[in-house]
Amino acid sequence: MTPEEKAKFTDLFLIGLSESSFASSLANILELSRLPSELNRSKFKALEYELEKFNLVEFVRGRDNSTLDGQCEYFISSKGMDYVSNNKSTIALFKNQENSNIEEKNWVRAFNRLFKILNGSAYMTGSAFLDIAREVDDSIPSYKVYIEERKSEGKSQSRKDFFFEVIKEMPEYGKMEFYETIIKDLEKKVPDELEDLKSLFEKKESVIKKREIPSKDFSIELYNDVLTTIYKAYRGAEQKPSIYSGKGEEDLRDYGLAFLESRYTGAVAAGEAFNKNGKTDIILKSDDGSNLFVAEFKVWHGSVQFHQALEQLFGYLTWRDTKSTLVLFVRNADFSAVLAKIKEEAANSIYYVKYLKDREESSFSYIFRHKDHPNREIQIEIMAFSFPN
Repeated sequence: MTPEEKAKFTDLFLIGLSESSFASSLANILELSRLPSELNRSKFKALEYELEKFNLVEFVRGRDNSTLDGQCEYFISSKGMDYVSNNKSTIALFKNQENSNIEEKNWVRAFNRLFKILNGSAYMTGSAFLDIAREVDDSIPSYKVYIEERKSEGKSQSRKDFFFEVIKEMPEYGKMEFYETIIKDLEKKVPDELEDLKSLFEKKESVIKKREIPSKDFSIELYNDVLTTIYKAYRGAEQKPSIYSGKGEEDLRDYGLAFLESRYTGAVAAGEAFNKNGKTDIILKSDDGSNLFVAEFKVWHGSVQFHQALEQLFGYLTWRDTKSTLVLFVRNADFSAVLAKIKEEAANSIYYVKYLKDREESSFSYIFRHKDHPNREIQIEIMAFSFPN
């Protein structure tokens, strides 16, 4: 099914489900039938998994033959109801999913084309390969240490296997930087053999399909994507002391900034950008100059500084800014105690309205009121990452 067809089925199903007083299947709602038609049977079965994956429904029964033909029956979830209440289509969910699948396949394709060269006319040893990879990620150890680690973990030492895994473990922007670096190196040796590899990085067949951000509509889906991008970037950094050791707020902020710049088009990620009452750490602006997302980054220094950071962040937000985040880098050894303190102090803020949920283990969603417009609410994500001294 195309993303458009999935969205059409899903949008109609959610509307029907929102009006149903009992658990219903896709066939119940979309075909007013106990069993799906032959035309849609396989489509509905595949769509059930999509509905559950995106948390648009709450599973009640089925799939274990507890219902007719093993159809799944659902109630609508709060997320699904949000789509219906706001008359939103789910098309963005399915298009973004399709883009992610394309990106993953293209990265594999890029590696296969690269390795064909590295295993042929421009043969590259494991040591030389890691030297280039280390230009992108300086936490990668020497060849000898790296191979010993793989041996101790029972992993393959074949060049193809560990070359692939080294690249795979890099963040998205790191992969792009690695390929740019290694292509530049290969151009000195085999310039005539790079056409197939380089074509993957041209517009007609892009390995990295950056997300488009509409000029004036920063949807909740895109907001969630920004938060996921930031969270994954710094969760990965927690495992690599070379990234955070001895680094200050600006260096750590710039690390996340690189991920955002490599992720989005139609927006500019600018560190220390002017917005209202001062310079915010990161701001995504659309190509028409509208603010889309504002973020502040701080090293955790306790409760007083936490409230000062919130005050500072709210001072940057204009009436039109409704989604933001505060990122905290924690040097304390007892990270759990700091997380508990963050939640306690967030609820004590004079701007606090309500807690929404724990998005991740150290990422918490809140609603606060606007500093200068008390009747206007702002969704704030407070994230914390463990970067011990």
